[in-house]
Amino acid sequence: TVREDKEVRAIKKNKKGEEVVADYIADDDFSTYLERKRILSMKWKFECACSICTSDHATDDAMRRKLKRLHDEIPYYNRKLEMKSAINAALEKCKILEDCDYLVTYLPMAYLELYETIAGAKQNTGIMGLRPLPIFEQDEQYREKALEMTKKFKLANKKEAYNKTMKNVTRYGCFRDL
Repeated sequence: TVREDKEVRAIKKNKKGEEVVADYIADDDFSTYLERKRILSMKWKFECACSICTSDHATDDAMRRKLKRLHDEIPYYNRKLEMKSAINAALEKCKILEDCDYLVTYLPMAYLELYETIAGAKQNTGIMGLRPLPIFEQDEQYREKALEMTKKFKLANKKEAYNKTMKNVTRYGCFRDL
């Protein structure tokens, strides 16, 4: 028999008696309560009763739908070279995630996505002769936040993708996959 070990890490200090939860569907982007319930039932054969799954579904689902919309809009606006809209969507996504401690593991990649969007806008501004935006001066701070949080949280499942992305950012100044 093959023994498989798993490591569980807390991303924040827990108080005595505080509930510790595990994200069984971390690869799923911002699913609503009913979508998560269906996935957990089909794949893991249980009904979750954690504080997130038993909280106010309407408020949580509205936030998750908004995050999903923003998540989809960012590459759309980037492809259409609507850079200000892409940056605004990426900023809003980061702000929502900053305020939501149970989705904080998405934040490093959101910061990196914002950094990349700003870097792409900088490139396109020069090419298209558009005016630079004030946020161009803050691009490195989002790259550093992403790196800092990835190290702090030791996000193993996202670290390989992050390292590959950071190599591309370092080499080319922005993501290559857009």
